[in-house]
Amino acid sequence: MNVAIVLERATSPADRLTTISALATAFARFFGEPQEVCRINYVTGASECEAWPAGQRLLEEEPGKHELLFVYGDRTAPLDGSRSSIHTESNGVRASFVVSLPVPLNLPLAQLEPQLLNAAEAISRSEADTFAIAAGWELELDADVRPQDVLQGSFPDFPLCRWLAGPTPLFSREPTGFAAVNRSGDITLLRRV
Repeated sequence: MNVAIVLERATSPADRLTTISALATAFARFFGEPQEVCRINYVTGASECEAWPAGQRLLEEEPGKHELLFVYGDRTAPLDGSRSSIHTESNGVRASFVVSLPVPLNLPLAQLEPQLLNAAEAISRSEADTFAIAAGWELELDADVRPQDVLQGSFPDFPLCRWLAGPTPLFSREPTGFAAVNRSGDITLLRRV
């Protein structure tokens, strides 16, 4: 299960670490404890990895043009061994974070909703004026997607989306096939019906 977050601002290294810590805390049940930080060059395949907490230094450096940053947790999927992770990237205008969780296929998915709401509340307390959260199996969002597009359901991975969350004022209408399941302060969580 992936939970993708887009912030309508670039992040500094300190912001990046704060956001990753908030997301790891919000999804602790499925993410576990941070174990390793990796910077991976997706063109050359080169990678640099360090155990947590020393690996935090990799989050404090700006990644190169073709590099991705991952923080791996200690939870793994029983069938394929995939690890929990938080991936982050920025395009200088927006930042995205993708939390990959090895959720059991038989888990009643409504059990994820408190964690989604916690993540949205943690993001709203940061300096992000505008943000969006989308969650679903194998769902991805990159930093080129605007939060407004996510909350209106107009992004490429929308068919994979099971939940949307964001600031209530940004929901001018609920995307077709979604209904509000929770409102907490200025945050709304929608579920596909």
